[in-house]
Amino acid sequence: MVKMKSALFVIWLCLAMQAFAATRVNVVGLFNNKVLVMINGSGPHTISAGQSKNGVKLLSANSNAATLMIEG
Repeated sequence: MVKMKSALFVIWLCLAMQAFAATRVNVVGLFNNKVLVMINGSGPHTISAGQSKNGVKLLSANSNAATLMIEG
């Protein structure tokens, strides 16, 4: 019974840690309706308006700003 409680605690702890994991997004380039981003330190990705990549969705963009939805 003690081993089962320990195993359940370890599973719960792993799930709790995943809940607090944050997605890091660095914007490298801005274009009309496109953005060049680095997600969690990976190589650069181009995302077009309405598209998603690794939990990051581009809602809108121009040469001055971008609106992203992250893990939403």
